[in-house]
Amino acid sequence: MKPVTMIFSLCIALVFLVPAHSSLAQALYFNDSSANSILLGNNYYEIGLRKSDGAITYITDKATGQHVSEGSRYGCLWGAFGSAAAYVGGCSFNATGANRFSYAWSATTNSLSLTYTSALGKPNVAALVTIMVSENSWFDLRLQLQSHWGSTLEYISFPSDLVFDETGIQAAFLPVLPGIVLRPAFFGQNRTYVATYPGDLFADFTALSTSNGNIAISSLQPDQIRPLYLGYIHDDSYISDSTYYYHTFGVGLRDGETWVSPLVRIRVSQSPREAINGYRADNQIDRFESLSVKLGARYTQIVQSPLYKADATQLAIPFSHYAQLLASVPAPGIIHLLAFQQRGFDENNPDLLPPASAWGTTGDMAALFRQAQAMHFLVMPYTNPTWWNNESPTLQQLPASISISDIALLDTNNMPRYQLYGSHAGYVMSPYAPFVQQRLEQLISSMTRTVPSDILFEDQIGSRAWLFDQNVASPSPTAYSQGWLDHTRTYSRTLLMTEGGYDRLAETDIGFHGSVLLPQRLGQADDRWGIGTWEAYPLAPMLLRDKVLLYQHDLAPETFTTSKATLAWNLAFGYMLSYDLGPTNFGGGVNDPWIQVVADVQRYVIARYASDTLVGYTQLGSTATQSSFAHAIVVTNWSNSESYTVGKHILAPLSVVVTLDDGSLIAGVFTYYNGAPLSSGDHYIIEERNPNEIIVRQPLGASTSLTVGMLPGWKAGDPIIALATSRAGAVLGSSITSLTERGITFIYQSEIAGVPVASYRIIQGYRSFMPQMQRTP
Repeated sequence: MKPVTMIFSLCIALVFLVPAHSSLAQALYFNDSSANSILLGNNYYEIGLRKSDGAITYITDKATGQHVSEGSRYGCLWGAFGSAAAYVGGCSFNATGANRFSYAWSATTNSLSLTYTSALGKPNVAALVTIMVSENSWFDLRLQLQSHWGSTLEYISFPSDLVFDETGIQAAFLPVLPGIVLRPAFFGQNRTYVATYPGDLFADFTALSTSNGNIAISSLQPDQIRPLYLGYIHDDSYISDSTYYYHTFGVGLRDGETWVSPLVRIRVSQSPREAINGYRADNQIDRFESLSVKLGARYTQIVQSPLYKADATQLAIPFSHYAQLLASVPAPGIIHLLAFQQRGFDENNPDLLPPASAWGTTGDMAALFRQAQAMHFLVMPYTNPTWWNNESPTLQQLPASISISDIALLDTNNMPRYQLYGSHAGYVMSPYAPFVQQRLEQLISSMTRTVPSDILFEDQIGSRAWLFDQNVASPSPTAYSQGWLDHTRTYSRTLLMTEGGYDRLAETDIGFHGSVLLPQRLGQADDRWGIGTWEAYPLAPMLLRDKVLLYQHDLAPETFTTSKATLAWNLAFGYMLSYDLGPTNFGGGVNDPWIQVVADVQRYVIARYASDTLVGYTQLGSTATQSSFAHAIVVTNWSNSESYTVGKHILAPLSVVVTLDDGSLIAGVFTYYNGAPLSSGDHYIIEERNPNEIIVRQPLGASTSLTVGMLPGWKAGDPIIALATSRAGAVLGSSITSLTERGITFIYQSEIAGVPVASYRIIQGYRSFMPQMQRTP
């Protein structure tokens, strides 16, 4: 039974009213003078607790003087339960019963100890909760619990079910890549959403903005992953029109064992941006190696490279013919080769080599990799270390001394976990099994040495929901996700990317692939959260964009960049661009003009701030947002019908403008540019301003008159030339310029003599040179 379906029937429903009181003057205080209440607080918050069992009765945001939470649901500060219908929580104890509660305050450590001593039979537990107050805008909680359950204790809720008034919730932030915000309509529709970390969620974090104040709840897990479920559950049974924050750890605790929670930090009166910044520091994500350090000499090439999906089955050409294909693909780029193994995609894992004979030999594949690298591409083949096909040679030919139960993840019934993906069947592997580790070492060696990959894509590591693993090799039943994190630590110098991703993986991987955009376009997001009840919000770019590159899903054509709406979304949320080399119903292929848009925007725009964290996200009116990166500003027009004015420019519907803070770049999709109208249709313009020249690119758009500002030191009367260049860098001709108060005006021709124009270079020249420069080579 899933923990969210447990009925906490043994909770004691005690509704308790705490008398009103005036705020105490000192910065930090403890007050238990009331017959029924304990008060803790400082200048930012106050916590009310019930003397009888330690339940939180309210949390007040001092900035508003209002309750930001109505405390512990049914008076249960913590709760323990398993698959059987049994529950013991803080509300099962009191000051006089057999299950005894007591408390003690330490002025030395500014901490309140809540002790729960069990004297009844099994199932039962003994617990100690410590609440540590600070002079800052947060307080911390920790739970130590010893099991007297009589069997395995599977789940512990802590802090258990903090209650919030739904009518006052303005925004609830959750870490679904790149982040989402649930709006009042979500709660007005009495909706519930609970998800897993790691797996569905990239952090153990939430933040709430309410009419009564702000609160954020997160765990400090810098050393060890503590898997859990978290989310919001609608509830009318305790308080009408309320929701409670569900925060439940998987523990798999054996009888007699003790479990200690991570530190849970509750921040009060902080903005979501402040709270996610605090989470970054609390969990030492700020100490991870930066992308520039991880990538070293390859940094520039990687950040300039869009991902090009190359599905061998879809392309259906032998490896020896790829050079002809790649000659039509703009470099640099990351060639993401997949479905090359025998029997195709989702088959034969972990036996990816030799490839299917239709494409060539292992030697042919290695030659393709070297040829692509010589053409200034990087190669990233697909692998999946977590799930092995049951018909693969490895599983079909296991040594006699090894069974599937020795290497697979074993569920709570000690059965190997078997999973289907369509018609493809296989087993989930336990990352700690010695045979698994040895086979993966061979896999990585073959994919980096036998065929010389630059990067390895490891599917599912960042997206798999955590699972209990009873395999004897696992150090604990909840160590599954930790085992895959340790795997990436072993091979991080290989340069790894993964599907999905979560905070701890930002230490080891260089790329996360996935976002809420895919389930939104598949109609799944509205099923989860409702229509008009949520929107994307860039928590992940705030948290870790300087540590890891963000991409859309590596396989899904629905979210490859083949439309201005997808381009705008990616730029707004700090994502890299990806494209399918095989045509699909959503576009793609080497003949689609979008391949050049993707190449140019990635190389000349995104690469300029690819590892900047996002430092602010602001709503501009009803249809636009501003994403503020460390060195760039991105304004996005989300309207699908109306244009939007930004300074001297007018953005097309569903489009975007990017500017760097030093004035060296402006790029976007325009209908007016520098105050002047453009020819009909959308114009994808990239303007780079260097000390001695201006380079203008238009990878998509009709010929048009275009005006750009002059460089410092240039003046009317100077001989200004606009030189048209080809993709190969050859001069195709020049355009006559005119000078006005708005700047330099010239005609941008999309092609000259049948040759596509890659850019115009605007330079100071001499009139005597102009006839020579106008000749097409």
